[in-house]
Amino acid sequence: MSAAAVERAASAARATELERARAAWTKRFGAPPANALERARQMRFLHGRGFSFEVIRRVVAGAAED
Repeated sequence: MSAAAVERAASAARATELERARAAWTKRFGAPPANALERARQMRFLHGRGFSFEVIRRVVAGAAED
């Protein structure tokens, strides 16, 4: 695989990371965290799926704002 193909694949994965994290979060939880323990649980779930901290923070914080 060429370096350009790898870069294109990585770029596409980064572009959809937030969408994929939101879909995984919605499927598993679907409701904002009620307290700090639940927030940590939700964040650990997403971290275990390989999402970046910035994306995890946005997903969980966005859920609380909805």
